Amino acid sequence: MTKQEYMNKLREKLADFDEEIRNEIVSDYEEHFRMGEANGKTEDKICEELGSIDELVDELNKLTGRETKSKGIHIDEEQFKQAAESFSNGMNEAMKNIAGFFGSFAATLSKGTSKFTSNVGEKAGKFSEKAGDFAGEFTDKAGDFAGNVGDKAEE
Repeated sequence: MTKQEYMNKLREKLADFDEEIRNEIVSDYEEHFRMGEANGKTEDKICEELGSIDELVDELNKLTGRETKSKGIHIDEEQFKQAAESFSNGMNEAMKNIAGFFGSFAATLSKGTSKFTSNVGEKAGKFSEKAGDFAGEFTDKAGDFAGNVGDKAEE
């Protein structure tokens, strides 16, 4: 088989696949031919090394989730698209629910932190007030004591 015959058959068998997949495979096979020819191989030998196009198509069908028509199984592309869209919508809804949960959690955590900070501030204010009262009492008593000691010293 010649390179031209092989590549025409390859393009024909890949016609039902996505353009991106077709282009990538055709490009890879053309590169194999360039490398093989550069290494002195004949077109026939390169075709033999590349193998059966039908086997390649069967493997691609398996990898992409499609089955060959020769096996009697046909995938309805519209049903596949609907199933994919339904799955995508379900995933989007699930992600919204998860985001909502984390948003609520963050809000609750924020409220709790604010309340805690407020309580700590309130307690610190009361402590400061009590410490001030204690310091005032201590100063008064120290003054009284010093006065008493002074009175005793004069006697």
